[in-house]
Amino acid sequence: MALEDVEIDINRQVVEAFNGPYQEQPGRIGKLKRLYKQRKKLLAQLGRPHIHFGRRFYHEQETAGWKKAYDDARNDRIGCLAARMRPPATALFN
Repeated sequence: MALEDVEIDINRQVVEAFNGPYQEQPGRIGKLKRLYKQRKKLLAQLGRPHIHFGRRFYHEQETAGWKKAYDDARNDRIGCLAARMRPPATALFN
């Protein structure tokens, strides 16, 4: 259910809760609480969308070449770290 639909339902339920019979108010208030919770979840999803798109998307992007570029950059960084840790070749002959 989209955010706009939830907001329309909230507005409708508020009107029905205040204009409806007194005996039905607890149920209508519970429905309003559920709608507000659903609205809060939808707003949170808009602020922080999911970053995992699924296996098929991952494999399609893997063949597109980003994984190779990532691996090359990672291996280059690891190689640089290893080169810094070993002594230079001239130090071995001194």
